[in-house]
Amino acid sequence: MSLLRQKLAAMKTHPPAKAVSRVGLRVIRSESPVPPGLMGDIDPRAIQRMGFSAWPGREGLLFLDTETTGLAGGAGTIIFLTGLGYISDGRLFVEQYLLGDYSDEIEMLVRVTGLLSRHSTVVTFNGDAFDMPLLSSRATMNRLSSAMTSPASYDLIKPSRRLWKKRLGSVRLSVLEREVLRRERADDLPGSEAPRRFFEFLKTGDNSLLDPVIEHNRLDVVSMAHLLDELIAAYSSPAGQSHPVDLLSMAAAMEKAGDGEQAENCYRVLTRPRVVRTAADLRYKAAGAQGLFALGMIYKRRGDCDGALKCFESAVQRGFPGTRPMIELAKLLEHAKRDYDGAIKWTIAAMSLENGDGIAALERRYDRLIKKAGRPYENYFTSGGKKCRSNPN
Repeated sequence: MSLLRQKLAAMKTHPPAKAVSRVGLRVIRSESPVPPGLMGDIDPRAIQRMGFSAWPGREGLLFLDTETTGLAGGAGTIIFLTGLGYISDGRLFVEQYLLGDYSDEIEMLVRVTGLLSRHSTVVTFNGDAFDMPLLSSRATMNRLSSAMTSPASYDLIKPSRRLWKKRLGSVRLSVLEREVLRRERADDLPGSEAPRRFFEFLKTGDNSLLDPVIEHNRLDVVSMAHLLDELIAAYSSPAGQSHPVDLLSMAAAMEKAGDGEQAENCYRVLTRPRVVRTAADLRYKAAGAQGLFALGMIYKRRGDCDGALKCFESAVQRGFPGTRPMIELAKLLEHAKRDYDGAIKWTIAAMSLENGDGIAALERRYDRLIKKAGRPYENYFTSGGKKCRSNPN
C-alpha cells in the first residue's frame, strides 16, 4: 500500500474531532428576596462608621462578583463570568454574563459597564483590590475605558475584617456565610476550581461543566447583599454585639473612626460584672479585662486619672494577660499622683511577670523610683521564689 493510501486509511479509522460550536455570550437571569434590613430605613451613621460614602438608596447599589482565569491578575487574566445584582421592585435581580469564547469579552464588558453607569455604588467583597482593577484593565485593553465609570465603592471585606477577624481568624466570604450569616451551601464548588472548568469547557463545549461555577457566582452575589444587611445592623448598634470578642473589635473600630462615645459604650458593656454560669459568661469575663484596660486608656487620654487608675486596677484583678495595666498604674502613680511607694509596688509586680525585653525598662523605672522615694527598698524581690535582681545601693 502506498504511503498516501496508508494516510487515507488512518483518517477513516480516526476521524478528526468535530469543531466545538460556540453559542456566544450567555446571559443568566435569576431573582431572590431582598434581605429585610435593606428594605427598611438605613441609619446613615452605620454607613459612616463602616468607612463608606453616603447611602445611595437600595436602588443605587450594584453587587458585583467575577470569576477569572487566574487569581494573580495581570494582562493574561480574563474575566470569564461576571455576576451583577441590583434591587428593583422589592426583589434582588441577578444577571450573569458568561463567555462562550474569548471573542465574547467585548460584549460582556459593554453590558457590565452599562449596568455600572446606571448605579451610583458598586458593592464587592475584596473588589477594590481585585475585581474592579481587573475590570478596568480589561476595559482599557479592549478600548472601552471611556465607558468605564467610577462609582462609589462599598468593599465589604474592610468592615468585615475590622469586626470579625479577631474572633474568626479568616474573613473569607465562605467563612462569614457560615459563622455570621448562618447560611450553608450544599455541594458548593471551590472558587479555585472555576478556572480549570472554564478551560475544559473551551476544549469540549460541555456547558454542564460551568453550571456549578454559575451557581457559585450567583450565591456570592446574593451573599454580599445579606452581608451588607448584617454589617449595617452591626454598625448601627456598635455596643449590641453578642460576642465579647466582636465587642472588643467594634470598640477598636469606633476608636479608629474617631467615635469615642461608641467605643466607650462597647467597653462598658464588656466590663459589667457577670455571674459565670456558661461558656459565654467566661468569654465575657476574659474580654472584660481587656475592655477595662482599653477604657482606662481612654480615661488617661481624657485626663481622668482616678478613673484610669480604677480601670487599670480592675483589669489586673480580672486577670489581664501581661503587664501593661501594671506599667500604666506605675506611670500614673509616679507622674500624676507622686505616689512613689505605689508606683514601686506596681513596678515590682510587673517585673515579677516580665520575661522579655521589657525587663530593662522596668529596672530603670525601679531605680528611678527608689531614688525619688528617698529610702532603700528590699535588697531583693522575687518571682515565685526566684531571685530577680539586687537593689542598687
